[in-house]
Amino acid sequence: MNTKFTTEEFMEILHEHELWLNSEGKQGVQADFRGADLSGINSEAANFKKALLRSVNLEGAWLKWANFEEAELLGANFRGANLQGVNFRGANCEDSTFERAKLQNANFQGAYLGYGNLREADLREANLQGAYLRSANLEGADLGAANLKRASFELANLERANLREANYEGANFRDAHFGVSLGTAIALGIINSADTFQLTQSIHQYEQEIDELNKQLNNIQDNGGQLEEIKKKLEETLSSKQQIEAQLQQLQEQNKKLKGELNSRIGEAKKSLENALKNTTNQIEKNVELAEEFGKIAKVVLALVAVAIFLIPLYAIWRLEQFPKESWHMVFYTFPVIAMILIATTLLRHQKALLNEVRHFSMMKHQIELYSGLLEASQHAAASMGDPEQADRYVQETFTQIRNRLLSAQTQQEHHQAADGREDDTASDKIVNLLDKIADLANKKPS
Repeated sequence: MNTKFTTEEFMEILHEHELWLNSEGKQGVQADFRGADLSGINSEAANFKKALLRSVNLEGAWLKWANFEEAELLGANFRGANLQGVNFRGANCEDSTFERAKLQNANFQGAYLGYGNLREADLREANLQGAYLRSANLEGADLGAANLKRASFELANLERANLREANYEGANFRDAHFGVSLGTAIALGIINSADTFQLTQSIHQYEQEIDELNKQLNNIQDNGGQLEEIKKKLEETLSSKQQIEAQLQQLQEQNKKLKGELNSRIGEAKKSLENALKNTTNQIEKNVELAEEFGKIAKVVLALVAVAIFLIPLYAIWRLEQFPKESWHMVFYTFPVIAMILIATTLLRHQKALLNEVRHFSMMKHQIELYSGLLEASQHAAASMGDPEQADRYVQETFTQIRNRLLSAQTQQEHHQAADGREDDTASDKIVNLLDKIADLANKKPS
């Protein structure tokens, strides 16, 4: 039966352990929770460095930012525990359970997680550099943006695992099981292609056969026909392995060259889209500033109109002691008012046209961002094909689609601008006609 500790006992043991660490073993006592039941414990930033926690039960515990560096955690149970930011650097977690545990930003650098259960664990942005996860169960685990450099996933189960944006440079995925997520692994470049994966599997099988034949040679007692038969079979196996290795190397070089060409072409396309995005953003900012200026001027003009409507009649009555009845007085009263109204109306129309362009350019900006993402996706997809001609066709089709959509959007913009131009011309004609009528009225003699 597992020992159950009270909170006071738990904290006292940690205190003694802290003394033991700080004094390098001269004071205090090394924490020993082997076989203990600490399920549901709540102790943020606790220090378990070099503690003995073999087979400990920490299911559902809250241990954010705790320190388990170089701790002995063989067979420990962390199922459903909150372990965000926890330090497991160099810890022995063999055969431990982290199922559904929260391990965001956790540090497993150099940790031993062989045969561990990390099913559906949240390992986003976790550091597993150099970690050993042979035969570990990572089914459905989230390793997004995690550091997997030089980690070993040999024979591990990565079915449905999320590896997006993870850094797997130098990681070992030999004989790892990806299941239905094999396509994802290929697209990400963990496995360059299905052919590469099959060749790698074949090499591994030949290595096992060679090891077995070498054992038979070491254990054989006679020098008869059986020895010669084993030697011959060993030579054939070695020859077959070398041929497969040559094919694998050729395929890898081919894929590397293909990726280089695709990266170059897509890089140029991305640069063009970045320039288009920059120009679109500048145009949006320019239009917004100009629209604001037009709006301000229109408001000032309308304010002057309001002042003129009230002040000019008051001035006329005060000076002439009555409202003027002569037509030329009416003309020179209404002329500036109507002119200012037309100016304000024109400014507001231009402001509206500029804001419509801002909406259009905002949509263009969104489309360009989508096209950049499409290029990124095409890069991964093309690299997974393993066939240079097929990959080249795929990228060419992607470029053509993007080009056609951009041209279509540009045509719509030109039609939009042409329509605005026709409306502006019509408005200008109306203003000219109205001013002509006012001038005619001014030339008429009062009756």
